[in-house]
This record gives sequence, structure tokens and C-alpha cells, in this order.
Amino acid sequence: MSEDITAAAYRKELRDLAKQAKDDYQEHGGDQDANEFVSEWLHQHVDGHQWIIYTNYNSQVLGHSNNRDAYFDEYGTLEATDYGTAMAQMSFAAMQADLAALIDLNDFE
Repeated sequence: MSEDITAAAYRKELRDLAKQAKDDYQEHGGDQDANEFVSEWLHQHVDGHQWIIYTNYNSQVLGHSNNRDAYFDEYGTLEATDYGTAMAQMSFAAMQADLAALIDLNDFE
């Protein structure tokens, strides 16, 4: 089921998701504030991404991320009670931060 995520595949997925966010905004959110739309979009799409859902991908996401500490920067202390939850939370925050860094809100105006 799982295969390794290469650095190139991680970067490509982020670029594809950034494009999808822009396309979705133009198609569905044009009258909504771009910053609010992107914030909600990021949360929904990263939270539901297979690399976040499946624990075996989480360490790979963290390995490729430029924002490994994003969880701690955003939420403070990690309060997860098990490894799987901790990895999912940290990889979610890291991937969300990586993707947010690629999105230029000027493209949404």
C-alpha cells in the first residue's frame, strides 16, 4: 500500500495542491476572503491527505518538510498520548506550513 515519498514527489505534491487551491478558489470561493478561503482549504485538504492519514507516511513528510517544528510553533506543547497521534499532528502542521509557504494570496485576488 505505501511506498516511499521522495523529496521530488513531496515538492510536486505541494505544487499540485497549491494549484488546486487556486483553482478551487476561482471556481467556488471567488466572493469569499482569499485568506479565509485558503486557511479553511489548507486545513481540510491537508488533514484528509493520505500522507497525513496513514502513519507510515508521517515520518517521511517530516523528513522532507522545511517546517518540521510547525506544530510547536503553532500549537505549543504536543499533548498526544500515543506515537501515531503525535506523528499525525506533527506531519499535518509541517505539511500545512510547507503548502502555505507556496501559496501567494495575490494569485487569489
